[in-house]
Amino acid sequence: MTGLRVNVSVRVFAAFALILSLIQAALAHDLSLTRILLDTSGNATSVTIYTPLSRLVRTAGLSSTPRPADLDLAVRSRLDLWVDRARFASSSAHIDVDTQNDMLAWKAPVASRPKEVEVKRRFYADDPTSYTMVTIRENGKVKQETLIDANRSSWKSGSDETSTMGTIWMFLKTGVGHILSGPDHILFVLGLVMLGGTLKSLLKIVTAFTIAHSITLTLAVTGLVHPNTSVVEPLIALSIVAVAVENLRKRSQPGARDYRAGIAFGFGLIHGFGFADALTGIGLRGRELATGLVSFNVGVEIGQACIICLMVPVIALCAKRWVVQVPTALQLGSIAIGMIGSYWCVSRIMLG
Repeated sequence: MTGLRVNVSVRVFAAFALILSLIQAALAHDLSLTRILLDTSGNATSVTIYTPLSRLVRTAGLSSTPRPADLDLAVRSRLDLWVDRARFASSSAHIDVDTQNDMLAWKAPVASRPKEVEVKRRFYADDPTSYTMVTIRENGKVKQETLIDANRSSWKSGSDETSTMGTIWMFLKTGVGHILSGPDHILFVLGLVMLGGTLKSLLKIVTAFTIAHSITLTLAVTGLVHPNTSVVEPLIALSIVAVAVENLRKRSQPGARDYRAGIAFGFGLIHGFGFADALTGIGLRGRELATGLVSFNVGVEIGQACIICLMVPVIALCAKRWVVQVPTALQLGSIAIGMIGSYWCVSRIMLG
């Protein structure tokens, strides 16, 4: 009996630790994509930094209405850019704050056309989930472009031009990373497939979610709609509660109509706005915008497919091996994700 109690205690402690880690990750989740753009047009060269305004304010410990001088200092302290083997420093910079898209653009002139460029660390180097996109553009054409993440700490310019496939691959990775780094997105998808179903019903759910988030992702990134993150983030958490309630309802009424596809589409529209924060306001234009948007969205789909392909066989195996325990496990699982979603929702409302 004592051994059984110890075993149960260990499992409860492990589950509690997992839930706490999910809560911490979700509250901090906003895949941080910062862009460093070196743009040469004729004889003039400039450096522009595009970064999430709220992220910069939070990490720099600034007030909710920061002064331009404080924002300037916060950018300079994080920018580790070297031009022709000398650390870049400019006496003047122009700051443009876009509160609708939660982005800040910091622009400064470069004294001469650079021959060698090096970024020695990510803009938010202390955050393993952050990305720094480096673009070198000459007379409107992208010459080199790369993505610095936790696995690649720095980057130095070379003689090779960036290919279209290289840019596509970069945004694909960003899209995959965005959904896999967000436990709220993962729990929503997991909740949708938790009850299983026929292949047709699961495809219907996945397709509804895909179409919905693709619509709002496109609207937000192209600037046609300006979502408010303080509203979007609590609603994303609420979507988890909704799918948990639907699972509990469906378990208690086996013959009842399945509304998961409707939930997937309705809240998929909200999740699309959440996905968009990685691309909104980083200065993408024309072909860059089209390539980035399509590639990023495909990356999100790949990440979503990975979650489903991993979880569905596991759920099916458990259902086959532990037939008696499955209904109770599904009920407890739905209650658990519903509680987590509720906690996230309330926390995000309180944090603003």
